[in-house]
Amino acid sequence: MSTILNYCSSLFSKNEPDEATKQAAAAQKEYRKFVELGFPHAICSSHPECVHFLLSSGVAFAIAMFKNSTQSGMEQHGVRISADGHPLIKMEGEWQRWDHISSLVEFDRTTGRVISKGQPALGWNYISPDGLVQKDIYTYGELYPVEQLSPEEYQKLRSHAEKFWDTNDEVDPSEEKECIVQIVSTT
Repeated sequence: MSTILNYCSSLFSKNEPDEATKQAAAAQKEYRKFVELGFPHAICSSHPECVHFLLSSGVAFAIAMFKNSTQSGMEQHGVRISADGHPLIKMEGEWQRWDHISSLVEFDRTTGRVISKGQPALGWNYISPDGLVQKDIYTYGELYPVEQLSPEEYQKLRSHAEKFWDTNDEVDPSEEKECIVQIVSTT
């Protein structure tokens, strides 16, 4: 009887991936997502901790959103590689090395916020055009802008938004509608 149990147990243990295999699979999934967002694959092998931070904190998705939302987004946002192979991310308006950024901020899983190391009350957010800035994503005194469209982009978006009235009844036709709610997402 014990021989049958040992045999069955060994069958199940062989099918169960070990912890290292699970971690490798999770890392490969992260790397695929990072590259799908349009970031350099080389960073996955040279700085996997950067990739993990950007994805787990959601910063990668904010960067990709801003990169793809305006005409100037491609040049203002992204993850670049320096001449000596280090990741560069925009922080407070300047392209900064990942090692510098990682010495200043960390992701707090409990609160879901990027915070200053050693100072959890100081939150950070990724906005345009400045990149990572010391503005809490959830707690703030007043709303702050996160992106600004050029006059041409605004007019194009407004023309598109006005198509809503082609298939919906105008509620207040005498009032001009200058504001547009634009929802942008990344997958």
